[in-house]
Amino acid sequence: MTTTLVLGATGKTGRRVTSLLRDAGHDVRAASRSGELRFDWDDESTWDRALAGTEAVYLVCADDNTDPVPRFVQRAARHQVRRVVQLSGRGADHVGDPRYLTSERAVKESGMDWTILRPSSFYQNFDEGFFRDAVLSGSLILPVGEGKESFIDAWDIAEVAVAALTDSRHMGCTYELTGPRAYSLSEAFSLISAAAGREITFTDIAPVEFNTGLIASGLPEADVQVLDGYLGLVRDGEAAAVTDTVQHVLGKPARDFESYVAAASWNPTIQHPIDPVNIAE
Repeated sequence: MTTTLVLGATGKTGRRVTSLLRDAGHDVRAASRSGELRFDWDDESTWDRALAGTEAVYLVCADDNTDPVPRFVQRAARHQVRRVVQLSGRGADHVGDPRYLTSERAVKESGMDWTILRPSSFYQNFDEGFFRDAVLSGSLILPVGEGKESFIDAWDIAEVAVAALTDSRHMGCTYELTGPRAYSLSEAFSLISAAAGREITFTDIAPVEFNTGLIASGLPEADVQVLDGYLGLVRDGEAAAVTDTVQHVLGKPARDFESYVAAASWNPTIQHPIDPVNIAE
């Protein structure tokens, strides 16, 4: 069996990719800042140990720390890694985010077999990530109006990643991944409210007011501009497009949002196969 290095192995997709590969009998090297094997993008001394003897890599890095990716990809090629599957971001071309585009280019020019995954926002952001605090507090404020996004389940992303890591038919492909339909945040929180048994509200805000607040809080203006570009895709309806890529790759439809909500952490009767630990990765 191929030895696969999974980066971000305690994160939302990484720990699911690790679980699926191991369930299928593959040898997995689970790497993260706080997991089985220490890997730190800011500490290059951790890279060689992770890469030695590895034949495939699931490449995940923090959105605000893609600068090391080209150096890491070159290092991986020197270690004779044959295949890399990169988790990128949907809309990178539209937003013109140089972080994603530069890292994607490095992967494509590495000489290794590659697959790029560009998913929409995860369902799990509502209970493991960005929206979790809003769900717990009962309120979210964002400048997206009634714009919709075709959220996707992290399990679907993980299954597509495993397919790309283990099947050469997916090499050289860039996959735009979405769920089966798009939701506004008002619609999403209405469904979550019903499942959680308490009201969780979404409130719109003017983009200028929102961005001014972020800059005043200390967020770098360049990061604010990138975030505004992404939120603009949602606000303008460009994030609502639905693809059939999950069906194409896996031979089954993408999981629907209602099923995720019914089985998420708001329902105390559900036993979750993977605990939401280290939700920032």
